[in-house]
Amino acid sequence: MAWTGLHLSQSRPEWTREAETRYNYAVSLMYADGDVSQHFELSIVTIWFLLQFELLAAKGISAFCQHLDYAADLVEAYRRYRRGAGAPPALGPVGARVLVWLGSYDARAAYAGSAGRLLQNLEMLSMHYDFVESAFSDTATETGAADLKPCLRFVLELDTVESRILQLHRKGGTVPVAIWSSIQTDLTELKEQLECDPETASAVHAVSDPTRSLGGILSTKRFNWLLMLASLYSVIISYHRMIPPEVACIVPKDFISEDSSAARIIRIALWVHQSRRPSPQNIWSRILFLAGIATSDLVYQDWVVKTLTEAETWGLNFHKTRVLLQHVIKKQNGEGTRADFLDIMTQTTGLFII
Repeated sequence: MAWTGLHLSQSRPEWTREAETRYNYAVSLMYADGDVSQHFELSIVTIWFLLQFELLAAKGISAFCQHLDYAADLVEAYRRYRRGAGAPPALGPVGARVLVWLGSYDARAAYAGSAGRLLQNLEMLSMHYDFVESAFSDTATETGAADLKPCLRFVLELDTVESRILQLHRKGGTVPVAIWSSIQTDLTELKEQLECDPETASAVHAVSDPTRSLGGILSTKRFNWLLMLASLYSVIISYHRMIPPEVACIVPKDFISEDSSAARIIRIALWVHQSRRPSPQNIWSRILFLAGIATSDLVYQDWVVKTLTEAETWGLNFHKTRVLLQHVIKKQNGEGTRADFLDIMTQTTGLFII
């Protein structure tokens, strides 16, 4: 109700206080829960809604990271319980999906300095307990479960790689080149895995050629696969922007470039934009932002700015993302070099999770 109220407050400002009151009440109840181990799934779903509120409000990073840390503690406790005698109930389909979504938010928070604890705990949990397989073991429980499992596994693996890229970047020059090279190998394998999948192969051929159109009907299943493809290209952009010069000079020529990754993202996003009714779900803010600062094509830059501008009615995050994007583009176009968008964020909009 808090999250819905925040959405509605974009057109009804008087609802803002009511939304914040409900949010604060939900937070206080969750952190005061003394029996959280008995309803782990409900707790992580609650955290997801709280993060949605924080993401939309875009007022800072403190509470967002605090909720992620709490989720990391819950996952660690859940993992330890499962390894012991008193194993808690298995996660259902909703809980498994939400855990993966929370991992994606943990990867986003790594841009702003989060340590990635949740993803680390999810990685360890997966080693001992395949919660995705367990949640969808009975394919009769949900239509499309067979399609959803590989998606969730891929997203979790990609988010883990993205988080590692950002953690390594913060260490600066102390990271051996070999570690960066291993990240590149991981990205190459993920790229080959996704681009060769029958669900995405035709889309890859289309977005690689600006004269072609993706065509066909955009079903929910195809939307999810295109989102994964765009996410993959956005992580490759992050890799190019975060690696030190001594690594950049040894990147193979056949490894997809930052500019090509951005162009593919924008072509995918453009087709989604044209094929679906207007909705916040269609606006992949972080992915579009990275594409907007990575592309050298002025037309593409303008389209991303326009798309984010049109989405501002849905929340402050879209507005701040658009403002930040324009600051970064202006600096990069003026100086002809890459700009550190986190430095610009600190100087302009203030830190927030894109």
